[in-house]
Amino acid sequence: MNLIPTEIPTERLDAIIDGTLETAEHIRVLALAIRHGGVTLSVIPQGRTPFRDNDKRPTIFLIGDDTGRALGPDGFHMPSIRRAIRQCAGFSVISCAPMVEAYGPPAGAAALLGQNVMIVETRLEHEADWYNLIQRLAPNCPILLSTVKVGGHA
Repeated sequence: MNLIPTEIPTERLDAIIDGTLETAEHIRVLALAIRHGGVTLSVIPQGRTPFRDNDKRPTIFLIGDDTGRALGPDGFHMPSIRRAIRQCAGFSVISCAPMVEAYGPPAGAAALLGQNVMIVETRLEHEADWYNLIQRLAPNCPILLSTVKVGGHA
């Protein structure tokens, strides 16, 4: 199965960017990369459906492992996840509330440097699983880890 990029109409992107559509700041950072950086956003939900990035544009893989129950890497189609990780030049693993500081660097790398990146939204119980998988498959790539404070909550 081919990866279907998340299509967001230009008018909606503009409304997110200029603030007329109220949204979280981390979404605005992604919208800027898509609208002005020629980036593809590919949202990967939990499930074992295979996916493949055939887009020639830089891609932000947004891995959604932070729904009602985090499943970790095993909750996804592992051959597709491994392939996507190997295609990426940088990563964010986020197990806390969304922060611009965790979304900005990968979005910037995709938009400015033309590199594929991955943002993993997960929960604390699977943070190490994602980090270790990425470290094993892309050992020379930067990983930004955005986690909860000790005793805090995501």
